[in-house]
Amino acid sequence: MIGLLCSSSYLRAQNADYIFKHITVKDGLLGNNITALFLDSEGFMWMGSQAGLQRFDGTRFKNYNANIRDTNALQSDWISAIFEDSKKRLWIGTDFGAPYLLDRTTGDFYNYNFHSPLNNQIKGVWKFVEDKNGNIWIAGHDGWFKLNEKNNRFENSNIELGIAKNEKPGTFSIDDDNNFWLVTTDGIKFYNTKEKKLFDKNNNPTHNPIFNIKEGIYDFFIKDHYLWAPALYNRMLYQYDFTTGKLQSFSFDKLPSQKEQGITKEYVGAVFQLKNKQIVVALPGRGLAFYDSKRNKFSILNAENTSPFAYYASKKSENFHYFLQDKNNNIIIGNESGIHIYNPDKQKFFQHNTSGNTKTFAAEANVSDFLEMPNGDIYISQYYHNGGIILVDSIFNFKKKYLFQTNASTYDPPNANVIWNLFKDKEGSILAPNQSRSVLKINLQKEKITDDRDALWEGPINIIKQDDDKIFWLGHWNKGLVKIDIKQKKKTCFTVFKTADTTTKKRVYAVLPEKEKIWVGTVQNGLQLFDRATEKFTESFEVNIYDKDAISNNTIKDIVRYNKDTLLLATFMGLNIFDTHTKKFTAITVKEGLPNNLTLGLVVDNNLDVWVLCSGAICKINLHTLSINTYDITDGITDNDFVSTIRKLKNGKILVGTNKGFLSFDPSNI
Repeated sequence: MIGLLCSSSYLRAQNADYIFKHITVKDGLLGNNITALFLDSEGFMWMGSQAGLQRFDGTRFKNYNANIRDTNALQSDWISAIFEDSKKRLWIGTDFGAPYLLDRTTGDFYNYNFHSPLNNQIKGVWKFVEDKNGNIWIAGHDGWFKLNEKNNRFENSNIELGIAKNEKPGTFSIDDDNNFWLVTTDGIKFYNTKEKKLFDKNNNPTHNPIFNIKEGIYDFFIKDHYLWAPALYNRMLYQYDFTTGKLQSFSFDKLPSQKEQGITKEYVGAVFQLKNKQIVVALPGRGLAFYDSKRNKFSILNAENTSPFAYYASKKSENFHYFLQDKNNNIIIGNESGIHIYNPDKQKFFQHNTSGNTKTFAAEANVSDFLEMPNGDIYISQYYHNGGIILVDSIFNFKKKYLFQTNASTYDPPNANVIWNLFKDKEGSILAPNQSRSVLKINLQKEKITDDRDALWEGPINIIKQDDDKIFWLGHWNKGLVKIDIKQKKKTCFTVFKTADTTTKKRVYAVLPEKEKIWVGTVQNGLQLFDRATEKFTESFEVNIYDKDAISNNTIKDIVRYNKDTLLLATFMGLNIFDTHTKKFTAITVKEGLPNNLTLGLVVDNNLDVWVLCSGAICKINLHTLSINTYDITDGITDNDFVSTIRKLKNGKILVGTNKGFLSFDPSNI
């Protein structure tokens, strides 16, 4: 039977997983429209286009162009196939002519048509294949040909394979048992080389469902116990399981913006298996699809031709794509837009771009905060007009979106869904301060979002904390440190900082409640220590140019307890390591190796290394050696416009909010 999987269940691949480098005519390609791609045994990459054949060593190109006045040269520049056999011979096929052997020492081509009678010349090559016995086969425009090693000629083998005269041939592949899978105008055929029998829709004693496919097949890809077959006309991808004999079909929806009149499905192109066993499929008009064998689903990576690090593809293309993977695990893809290379092993930072998926994220939404739940689900807030709050699972698959609205069509007030940060209280509700100076609340049991306009929560709130007595402590943008007692419905603002300046607005970025005291990071008023018993600020740590052990800046974005004697502070003048016993600060700044002095946030990973969010870069600091590693756009961080949010998940991974989404990475892999 044929099982059909609906494309609506497919996931969207995370763009972050794939950081591409590109090679085009600007870099030396003869033509951007790649028509053949091969990696030889010496490590050279061979590529063909409609403009000729090229060899690439990673730095330089060697070009081979047609010359009709030289019998030792190509006679056509339209390269259709490149193949190296087990004897290390390099075969070249052209779309309008002969197969060739290239002597890589002399650069001369042996043209088989020049050495064959007219009635046995090959008028175009689609594919070279070597069978298990070492025979070289060609899928040509006029049939299948086998090389006779004795006379060094290709001979038509249609009759040997049982192909009728009125059938036009297509491509073919050879399975692990040395049997042939062929495509003809009469459908798919299977030639059993041991039995020397041909099986097809007319001879199908086992009722194999694969012979029921009527659509034109591009090619076969056979790996492990699966056969994959992309179909041209109905835009389907077929998967045949040799073990079970079952056939499944997959289709891929076009993006809404690309749907044409009556055409809703994408073309399906080449299929390739990576070294990690993952199947990747080209969608010529859209991008790439990656198969998850456990879930039996595909995720789609959309092409983004305007991004320097994304995958490029023509949105109107129907061209076949070509895949390679080299010894360094670089994955190389050739299409009508040139050569595109990415390496999943080198990719450690993953950018989750929210643009282009309006059902889940606001377009290019600024992610402001993260909140992990006990079951691994993550709430993500967006500081963006009607961005709201997104609920995803532990691997960032969308589950639900929360937007506050007064009726089915009106969002009121307009900035209620522009969220500053997230906090889960001890009663099980999620609190989300917003740009309309109120707090959205999500009742987790009812899964309902409301707008709390209680005066207790009024105003721009930078951070929310709650102590063991269920008292809330807020970092306020205007009113300093704020205490909220929900039971007594009482709000108290503490604005008299120790040695405070004369500014009328007392701004607090960071709050770290502890048993008897609260550490408060302010804007321009340094680090303040609040005594919970007296409810007064008792100490102030501010810049002192005459004291080398003083804090380096009076604006503190984040505070983290490292151990019983040490606090870590993200300031506008680097990371400060504060010894709470000696009251001395050690500043890590540009002088010590930071890329810049603006530190926006920090977390401590499971190895006790400190990850610091700087302007445009992320740094890892070993507090024992004070060594610094800096990661930026060259390491795969394609959106380095950070918005001062960095959080660690229970599994050790770290999330960073960016201007167009968020970044994730696993420190243990770096």
